[in-house]
Amino acid sequence: MPRSRISAGHLADTEVDVKAVLNGLWIATMLVFAYIDIFGLHRADVIDGVLAGEMSGAGLPIHQWLLLLTTVYVMAPALMPVVSLTAPARVGRPANIVAGLLYAVTAALTVIGETWLH
Repeated sequence: MPRSRISAGHLADTEVDVKAVLNGLWIATMLVFAYIDIFGLHRADVIDGVLAGEMSGAGLPIHQWLLLLTTVYVMAPALMPVVSLTAPARVGRPANIVAGLLYAVTAALTVIGETWLH
């Protein structure tokens, strides 16, 4: 099979499907969530809060319902790559807009009062 040669003058961008872009953005969102949660555990105040049974900063007690609600909160962006790739546009577009806005607002709210810039 002959190898194709592409010179610098013949490079062309290919069109990327919007569904693939949305899929990638949701995966990146989940990676950022994981990064913040995992590396946040390197902070002494967070570790002390967990050992005391509460979320540092918010002061909320850690219990089954909080962990269940947190899981439900994270399930939406975890499932959005599937929705982005498989749902028809009339369903996927509003789902991505609503979920994206919801997570942008809630992410912004978690920064209020935060003293670390991660």
